[in-house]
Formats: sequence, C-alpha cells, structure tokens
Amino acid sequence: MDDSKKGSKQDKYAEYLLATFDLLKDKSAKHETRNAKRDNQFQVLTKAKDKNAERETRSAKRDNQFQAPTEAREVFEIKRGNFEFVRDLICRQAGIQLSDMKTAMVYNRLLKRCRELHLSNVDEYIDRLRCNSDPEEIGHFVNALTTNVTSFFRENYQFEELKNVLLARLPLPTIQRPWQIWSAGCSTGEEAYSLAMVLHSSGYGMDKVRILASDLDSNVLDVARSGIYPEDSVNESVSTNFRSRYFHSVQSGKTQIEDDIRRMIVDFRCINLIGLWERMPDFDIILCRNVMIYFSPEVKKELFLRFRDQLRPDGYLFLGHAETILPGDVPFKYIGKGIYQRI
Repeated sequence: MDDSKKGSKQDKYAEYLLATFDLLKDKSAKHETRNAKRDNQFQVLTKAKDKNAERETRSAKRDNQFQAPTEAREVFEIKRGNFEFVRDLICRQAGIQLSDMKTAMVYNRLLKRCRELHLSNVDEYIDRLRCNSDPEEIGHFVNALTTNVTSFFRENYQFEELKNVLLARLPLPTIQRPWQIWSAGCSTGEEAYSLAMVLHSSGYGMDKVRILASDLDSNVLDVARSGIYPEDSVNESVSTNFRSRYFHSVQSGKTQIEDDIRRMIVDFRCINLIGLWERMPDFDIILCRNVMIYFSPEVKKELFLRFRDQLRPDGYLFLGHAETILPGDVPFKYIGKGIYQRI
C-alpha cells in the first residue's frame, strides 16, 4: 500500500475519533445539564418544604399561645351571663357603658374585691351580687369599676383660659355673692385643688370662692380630703412657684396642700351624676371633664340639660378634650378649648 493511501486511512480514523469524542462530550454535557436541573428542582422542593414546616411551626406556636391550657384559661374567665349582669348593673348604677372588650378589665378589678372577701373566683362574687343587693357592697362594686385617672393641671390650657379670659367676664365675687364652682368627677382631688390654686394666685381666696368637689367613688374622696400626694406626681405637674407656695412636706416622699387652698373646697361629696342631686347652689362654673366618655348619648344629653339648669345665666361648662355637645342638643354656646357657655 502506498503512502498516500495509508495517510488517507489515518486521517479518516483521526476524524472518526474526533467525532466520537465530540459526541461523548455532548452527551456528557446534556447529562450534567439534566443533573443540574434535577438538583435545582430538588432544592426548590426542599426549600418549599422547609418554608411550609416553618409556617406550620409558627402557626402551632400561635395556637399554643392563644389556646392556653384549660386550667390557665379558666382562671381568667367570667361566664357570659355574669358579664352581662355586671354590664347592666354598672350602667344602672353609674351610667357607665362597658363593651365586650372590657371583660379582662372587669375581671381584674373585681378580683381585688374577691380577695378582700376571701372568695375563690369572680363568678362567685357576681353570684353574691345577684342574691344580695346590699347598698354597701354595691358601693364597693361601683368603686372597683370606676376609672380614676387625673393629675394636677390636667389639660392646663383650660386653666390658662380661665385665668386669662373667663375670670374677667364673670361678675365680681363678693362675700355675699362668692363664685360657686363645681368640680364634678373630681377623683382624688387634683382638679379641685388646681382650680383653687389658680383662683388664689389671681387674688380670689376662700372669702370670694366656694368650690364643691364630687365623685361617685368614695375611696378616692378620702384621698382628696387628706390633700396628701406623692412628691413625684406633684413635681411633674405643678410649677416650682406653686409648689413652694401651696405645698409642704409631711413625710418622706409625700407633700400636702396648704390649708388656705384646702379651705377653698367647701366639701368633697359623693354624688352620682345620673342619680338624684341634693339641693345645690347655682354655679358660675361646672367642670365635668373626661367623665362622660363612658356614658351613652342619651345619658350625656340628659346630663347636659341638668348641668345647664344648675348653672347661673351665662355660666360656663368645662368638658374634656374628647367630649362635645352637639349643636341643637342643648342650649350652650361653644367658646373654644372644650368650654361652653349657657345661653
């Protein structure tokens, strides 16, 4: 065989080997691609399973938190019928409206009374109320459910308005005809004493001003009569000038209102705003702030009418920032900052 033929066969064999190598290489690449796809699919499935497992774990934790053991849940429950009884009783006694969201609040507050009476649970206490309408115990019940949040000079812009604007509009007070002011819903007394300090600092003492302070809760009235408060709460809300002028220390961490201011409060009286009022004077100013937010619209309207009848002509009614008299409901004129004038 000549050299030319031999070379031709070798070239063809080399081409064959090269083609075979390329074919194997293509097959290997396709196989690796398929493996990569399978790996990706497996990773996607694994991640999805992991995410589902995480979601199930979180859901189980939430369920465990929401569905506490039966023994723990029962401690904090009030029977639905008993809650309805409490809601009806506090509305009739004090005009307070309780929503379904107040179940925990009712439980916590009545629990304190249960402990005082050595009762085992709140339902037992409510059953006692059903069977025995003792006026003294009803008083404890009402005291437990009333809210007493206050401070000196709360919503101070109204005291500034009184000092800077309204005092000049009132008839000048005399010994025979002093200003009559009612702090209705006075809680522990800070509002009434704030009034007295503002008036005294403006030159109107006990001979020119008579302040009646009232609340439904007999317990808070005991605090108000004492005129003793924690120094921290006084320091937070009373100016340095008024602290040095109208307070004195009585024991560690406690301070008391000076007698000149305390004597301007003629009485701390227990008055149920939705009940019968004993004979009272006509007032130049009535403050009933942040009290009626708990009352129904019908009770509010009736109370506004009663306040109007208790005011002197052109007298003023002070309400809290979240309270208002709707136009046309009662003959009052709004003069700003939560203050209304009788017309």
